[in-house]
Amino acid sequence: GAAVIGQRPRSSGGLASVPSANAAQQEALPATASSTNSVAGSVLQVSASRMEEFLLAELSNMGKGRYTTITLVDILQHRSKEDLGRLAAMIQAEVPLRFATRVQQIKDTTPEWQEIPELVELHDMILLSFRRLRLPGLGEGG
Repeated sequence: GAAVIGQRPRSSGGLASVPSANAAQQEALPATASSTNSVAGSVLQVSASRMEEFLLAELSNMGKGRYTTITLVDILQHRSKEDLGRLAAMIQAEVPLRFATRVQQIKDTTPEWQEIPELVELHDMILLSFRRLRLPGLGEGG
C-alpha cells in the first residue's frame, strides 16, 4: 500500500530503496506515497523515484544560502508558551534551508569531495537529516 505523506507507514512492507551513490540517499522510501487533497478528496500517487527527484530539486533550490539570520536573542524572545508555536515554525522553516546550504557547500568545496571520507560522512549525515525533516515519516531507516 501507499503511505500518506506526513504520516509514518503502518508497516515496513512495500518499501523500496532508491539507488544512489550515497548512504543517506539509499534510505528506503515507500514505493509510492499518496497525498489526499481534503478539498477535492483526490489522491495523488507519487513513485519513490519521483519523490527522490522532488527531494533533490528541493535540496538544490533551498541550498542557495538564502536564509534568515537567527540570533540567540531571537530564540529567547519566543520562549513563552504562547510563542512556542512561532518558534517551532521558525525552526521548521529555517533548519532545512541551512542543511541544504551546507550540503551544497560540501559539494562546492572541491570536485574530489567524494574521495574525502570525512566530507562524504558529513554530507551523508546532513542529507539524511534534511530528508527526515522534509519527508517526515517516509522512509525513516535510522
